[in-house]
Amino acid sequence: MPPGGRAVCEEDQLAICRVKDGHPETECKDPPTGRFHKGAVLNDAQRQFYFNWALSEITGQQRSPSTPVTPSDSLILKRGVYRDAWTGETVTFRLPDFVLKNPPKNRGNPGSGLPPPGYYPPAGYP
Repeated sequence: MPPGGRAVCEEDQLAICRVKDGHPETECKDPPTGRFHKGAVLNDAQRQFYFNWALSEITGQQRSPSTPVTPSDSLILKRGVYRDAWTGETVTFRLPDFVLKNPPKNRGNPGSGLPPPGYYPPAGYP
């Protein structure tokens, strides 16, 4: 279930709650067919593919599976919240447990995935 919403999803689905103009809308998104399932152990390429798919679903912006995951993308994924300043929409979401249990390795490369465990943005950062 995404924070701020009540979506009852299967454990391998991406749970999303969109709020625009005060009206919530929840949805459960199946991961790309045949690629991901509960209990899966993801390698770096699969994580990048999954995160790009999830970011496309969350932001509504098409992304290539090979697009590098930037630090700001990683922060969105870590926080579970995306705000679209242009439309005023706020999207909260919950990644499936199998993704959360297999966070990407951080090798100091900005495109390597989520920030290291325990990383929090500086105070005052949106």
